[in-house]
Amino acid sequence: MEAQHCRIGEGQELREDHAGDTARRIEPANDHFEVVGYDIHEGLSVDELIDQNYTSDIDLLMVDYNMVESGKIYFNGDEVLRKYELIKPHFPMIIFTNYDEQAFPKVDNPNTLYQKELAIQKLDKFVQILEAEILMRQQAERKV
Repeated sequence: MEAQHCRIGEGQELREDHAGDTARRIEPANDHFEVVGYDIHEGLSVDELIDQNYTSDIDLLMVDYNMVESGKIYFNGDEVLRKYELIKPHFPMIIFTNYDEQAFPKVDNPNTLYQKELAIQKLDKFVQILEAEILMRQQAERKV
């Protein structure tokens, strides 16, 4: 995997890894997290997306609820979480949404649903929630 680096701000770096047709972006979110993002190509299946994430070294899976809005894929974040849960049942996962009223009835676990706007407004609190979720799920995995 070839990595490319570029500066995105003082003391921050954006790295891009390319493996085949998949581009993976790694951005520092704060002192504790890096955000790994994937370019979504047209026709990407939910299984291909899950394979990309499953083979990554990630501690938390975050997806958007309304993924079909891009016009490139034909599934939403609730389907991604549902399938990922079958593979990694204790893995921390969340869904971001601006469409609370659409997403709430579709998700299996409403505790995985976060409004984007509120998370951004209260970023420090949201980061604390993420850290706690990761630790809790890691402890649950060790017990299994």
